[in-house]
Amino acid sequence: FVRLHGEDTVTAEESNDSSSFSGRKPMVRISIAVAGVAVNFFVAFFLLSASALIGVPTIMDESLPAGAVAGPTVWYVRGVETDSPATRAGLMAGDRIDAMNHQAFTSITDLRRSLTMVADHTVLFSVNRRGESHDVSVTGVPGPRGTRIGIELMPVAHVRYTPGTAIKIGVTETNR
Repeated sequence: FVRLHGEDTVTAEESNDSSSFSGRKPMVRISIAVAGVAVNFFVAFFLLSASALIGVPTIMDESLPAGAVAGPTVWYVRGVETDSPATRAGLMAGDRIDAMNHQAFTSITDLRRSLTMVADHTVLFSVNRRGESHDVSVTGVPGPRGTRIGIELMPVAHVRYTPGTAIKIGVTETNR
């Protein structure tokens, strides 16, 4: 919040001070007030457009809109079932899964396919938790579609937009 000199004057003597806000002509006061609002909208537009242009981490649960470019997908544990093999092994929501059995996977289909091929139902996850990497061994239980381990994964990618789309996002999000 910015308090202008003379904005809160109460005496007639202070209101006649030409350097104070209240001592200015009505059109000048209106111009100052409108300029403040306009700068707030411009800053919001600029920051929102710049963040869309630079890119932000985005959950990839839907297809990308036109003008969007996604970087590589990274997999995070969104949730862990209570009393599941994953819980017993120590997997936690927020863990980043870098590989399974020393193999990177690019889609949930790859992960499911790999889980159906696990003969002894033991899976080794390469996990990153708060910047520290370690391996977590999970012994799953056999299920109708392969090994069940009890985690929900969330695909996240760094999504950036083309300049025209970024400007459009800045305009629509500022007016929201």
